[in-house]
Amino acid sequence: MKTDKRDSIRLAQLLRAGELTSVWVPDEDHEALRDLIRARHDAREDLQCSRQRLVHFLLRHGIRPPQGVRNWSVKHREWLKRLTFERASQRIVFQEYLHAINEVEDRMKRIEAQIHEEALQSEHAPVIQALQTLRGVAEVTAVTLVAEIGQFSRFSTQDN
Repeated sequence: MKTDKRDSIRLAQLLRAGELTSVWVPDEDHEALRDLIRARHDAREDLQCSRQRLVHFLLRHGIRPPQGVRNWSVKHREWLKRLTFERASQRIVFQEYLHAINEVEDRMKRIEAQIHEEALQSEHAPVIQALQTLRGVAEVTAVTLVAEIGQFSRFSTQDN
C-alpha cells in the first residue's frame, strides 16, 4: 500500500538516519545551457528528417545519386542542384525539401555559434575547456556534459 503519509514518514526516518543524499538543482545558467544543447539536438533531428524526406522523394521517382557519391557531400549537393523535373509540382516539392534542409542547417549554424560563444565566454568556460583536453571530447560534447552533469564537484572521487 502506498500513501503520501507513509512516504513522508519513511522519508523523515531516512533523513533522521542520514540515509538521504541531497539532489543538485540546476541554476538558471545551467538550465539555459541545457536549453541550448537541447535545441541543437532538436535541430539535428530536424535536419535528419528533412534530408530523409528529400531522399524518399527522389527514390519515389526512381532518382538515385551517381555511383560513388556520398550523400550530403559537396558532390552530392552539386548533383542535387543539377536535378530537373518536368512537372511544376515536383519542382516545387523538390525545392521546398531543399529549402527546408537549408533552413535547418542555418539554424544549426546559429545554435552552434552560440554554443561556441558559451564555451569561450560563459562562467562554465574553464570546465568546458578542460573537458576538451580529453581525447574524443569536442566542444559540443564538452558543453553537453557541463549542461547535463552540472557541478562535477558533487561527485566523490576515489583513488584506486
